[in-house]
Amino acid sequence: MARSGLFFMAAFLCFVLLYSGTAEAAPSITEWYAGDYSLTSPQGITSSGSGLSGKLWIAAYNYIGQMTPDGTMASYLIPTTGPRPIGIIEGPDGNIWFAESSTNKIGKITPAGDITEFAVPLPTYDPGNMDIAAGSDGALWFTYYSNIGRITTAGIITEYPLSLGSQPRSLSDLK
Repeated sequence: MARSGLFFMAAFLCFVLLYSGTAEAAPSITEWYAGDYSLTSPQGITSSGSGLSGKLWIAAYNYIGQMTPDGTMASYLIPTTGPRPIGIIEGPDGNIWFAESSTNKIGKITPAGDITEFAVPLPTYDPGNMDIAAGSDGALWFTYYSNIGRITTAGIITEYPLSLGSQPRSLSDLK
């Protein structure tokens, strides 16, 4: 074996030994069955609450899914056909908010599973990938084709246009 090959192998082994945490156990992964196909193709995930009382919320093609810490799954059909939610986050009001990337809407689901949708006054073309984040101002901020938007927990939307064709994709934590 050439010297460069031996050097590479030695460097790789040192990296593995240094970063593998040989004294720690390997992480385990638990998988849960989603119940039916409604929660396939998940696009986003967020949590609500904290500790063992918290739940995971999943944005899937036509549904918002909810998973409790014990693995119990529930799915809630979004009223508008083909919404394709991508961004999903817990809002300052304790509800889960999501951005529907195909229907020009922002949705809200309560912990009880009631869904309300708010129309975003958009042009008629596909808004593209929409993301949503909770801001430090108590509102939620979202992205869509050539715009950034702000929605209050009461559903009041303000738009901030960007350069045409800019297509912002995601937001980092705004807090």
